[in-house]
Amino acid sequence: MSSQNQQKRYGKCCSAQGFLYYRADGLPPDDPSPKAPPVGLKALSVRFPRIRIGKAFVEDALARLDAFLAFGVLLVRMDAFDRIERDAGEQYATELLTDTARAVAATCEARSGMWGLIERDLFGCFLPDSGAGACHEAADDIRRTLATSGKETLSVGIAVYPLSQFNRPQTLENCRMALDQAILSGPEGTALFSARSLNVSGDRLYRDGDAAGAAEAFKKALMLDPSDVNVRNSLGVCYGGMGALTSALAEFETTAQTGPENPMPVYNAGLVRLMMKKPDAALDDFNRANDMNTGVFEVAFQTGRLYYEMGEYEQAIVFFENAAKISPGSGPAFRYLGECYLTAGKTAAAFTAYRQAVRLAPDDAVALSVLGYLFGALKDEIEIAFLLCRHSVKIAPENGLCHQWLGRLYMDRGQADEAAAAFESAGTLGCDSRQYLREIREQKTQGILNHEKNCV
Repeated sequence: MSSQNQQKRYGKCCSAQGFLYYRADGLPPDDPSPKAPPVGLKALSVRFPRIRIGKAFVEDALARLDAFLAFGVLLVRMDAFDRIERDAGEQYATELLTDTARAVAATCEARSGMWGLIERDLFGCFLPDSGAGACHEAADDIRRTLATSGKETLSVGIAVYPLSQFNRPQTLENCRMALDQAILSGPEGTALFSARSLNVSGDRLYRDGDAAGAAEAFKKALMLDPSDVNVRNSLGVCYGGMGALTSALAEFETTAQTGPENPMPVYNAGLVRLMMKKPDAALDDFNRANDMNTGVFEVAFQTGRLYYEMGEYEQAIVFFENAAKISPGSGPAFRYLGECYLTAGKTAAAFTAYRQAVRLAPDDAVALSVLGYLFGALKDEIEIAFLLCRHSVKIAPENGLCHQWLGRLYMDRGQADEAAAAFESAGTLGCDSRQYLREIREQKTQGILNHEKNCV
């Protein structure tokens, strides 16, 4: 499957801690606000005197299902119920609640099932001796019955027991995951619990910082569909985020070997090898990923950075140029590109790259300091040069490189004392400037540098 088709099926290509994975499209943010109080319970109790509600209903239904070898669960959510109550009023919301209850009750009772209200906008329906097909038919019947009153839409999640290694109580949890998947498809969606549901759940957990919980969801998804290479890749991302590098590498290698040509797990394997201090092996993986015509920023950028760290600047330039082309709004790509140009002696190109880096990231202190120096060295714009270099030191006083570039600017202008002070500050901050300090001492001895302070 091509990367484009995979993105269409699985969602957006995302990056976490450098790793790449597909995340479900439209994953909704968690709502930290408390649930609104129930509405329409009195009217519902009058219409259905024996209705069970909440935890008591769920526990009773599961207990009764112990007598059956198989059953199905439907969770029926009234779409946008909070908004409907807010915009149309409590009376209309109450009518919608009772009309939906009537549709659920008629469908469920016709199948000898049990139904009740689980949350203010969520009904549950437990159907003995029912598989996926019967549950889908029940969902259709509920919608048809509600449509006769002309009121709103419903989203439905479905789960069945037995399924793989899941126990009876987990069937309700599985149904909730299926409902989340259904909601992602928009109003009036229906989803049967599957590996896809667990993938959505894992994405949500990972997004919320629970890498261990996400890993468990992805492992369960692989129990249902061991061939899903994107779920396996996501499991590797979780392991990588948890620092379990050996496990992460195993998942990425398996994904790369068993799935269709996909640069994502190949690149991720390279990233793990880089973390394992194996740069040559990492570079092989990065180059393999690039050969797959990925068009993914992280792949090009990390390859360029590794070449840069190995001192192969011309090769690094190729990949940083590609990264900047893929993501023209990336300040770091232009900063690294500028640094490579500068190291390769291409000062005019470096000036252009650093200027773009500063435009995109005005608070990038290192880019500011180098751009300032180049304004002095190339353009003879001394006022601008000192303005930028001094500002970089002001916004990042802890960065030795900024002090060093300011020192080099002073040195070029013949201001030996100021240059020495800047280099000493750089050295104190861990940026080795002894070479420049030696040059100052030698040039002072030879009388090349004067001791006059230039006013800038």
